[in-house]
Amino acid sequence: MFLTVNKYNGGLNVYEETNFKSLNILERNDIERWVIEQPEILGEKLYILTNEYDKFNKTSERLDVLALDEQGELVIIELKRDDSGKSVELQAVKYAAYCSTLTVDEIIGIHKDYLQKNGFHLSEEEIKDKLDEFIGGELESISDRPRIIIASREFRPEVTATVLWLRKFGIEISCVKFTVYNLNEKEIAINSSVIIPLVETEEYTIRAERKEVNEKEISEKIQIKHKFLDSLNKRIIEEMGIDNSLLKMNQNYHYIQIKADVPGGHFEFCLRGKSALEVGLHFERQNDDRNKERVEYIESKFGAILEEELNDVSLTFQSNWNGNKKMARIYIKGDLGELNKALEDWAIEKMSILYKRLKDEVDGRQ
Repeated sequence: MFLTVNKYNGGLNVYEETNFKSLNILERNDIERWVIEQPEILGEKLYILTNEYDKFNKTSERLDVLALDEQGELVIIELKRDDSGKSVELQAVKYAAYCSTLTVDEIIGIHKDYLQKNGFHLSEEEIKDKLDEFIGGELESISDRPRIIIASREFRPEVTATVLWLRKFGIEISCVKFTVYNLNEKEIAINSSVIIPLVETEEYTIRAERKEVNEKEISEKIQIKHKFLDSLNKRIIEEMGIDNSLLKMNQNYHYIQIKADVPGGHFEFCLRGKSALEVGLHFERQNDDRNKERVEYIESKFGAILEEELNDVSLTFQSNWNGNKKMARIYIKGDLGELNKALEDWAIEKMSILYKRLKDEVDGRQ
């Protein structure tokens, strides 16, 4: 039962649950489209990579939707309309096995094809930046244990029993139930709820199921990154004289930003891959043509000076960065093979030059 209340007179309207078939709602044309346009309908934020994917080796089988979650894990999404059927979970596990060998580069290629099919043309670098931005860190590798989400209006007992059993063995598989109501000739209402794992016990359940895996996944390289950026942050304050209130460190220890007065502008130290560090000036106010204008102006006025002072062949003026968002940046990139004091020294030296040369100019041209 679904109720609506008239806030002026308190009148109630009662709607009984119905099914998708009676409303001529189709699995691929409608439900799949809703998931792509609003992934949160499945109970969490997801980045859609592709749909109707059928490029698996030696099989023409087709998965409904492939996505990435905020932890950088692949998510297999299998959609059913009114009835889950008897073996949807086994079908989804099979797709997870097919996707378990995908690499970051392959994921980028798959998403690039998907975007092109929908009229968007981004480079591999731009796509990688979008994925990194979504997870709030560097997408360095893909786990060989994709997650699974099954969504349907009804689930058969055979399916839920198997899902619960699979979860005991560390396979992260969830069930999302759709409930549909016909409001009027033009509108329907849909409620989605995660039924496995139960919301009330989800945090505890996932912690218990992942405990052993998580302990193994705390890698030395992550600890090295934490230590490196903590040390760099301290030196920015002490050696560059930057007030701590102007600094922002990403919660996943991925970058450090120094705030500038221009909207969306900041100087940034950003880790890339295992041992590379970018030092630069970013203009990231979305859909703002002035981002490009600022970089082009700085290049025309200070390009030759920066080339001489920085003495770094990697100096790049990128006036169209991150695709349709119209972001822009100026940066150089250093890689000494490891995150060490020598790389810190290089970063502090180069950023000091950039900051001294451009800070007043940037703040004065808002």
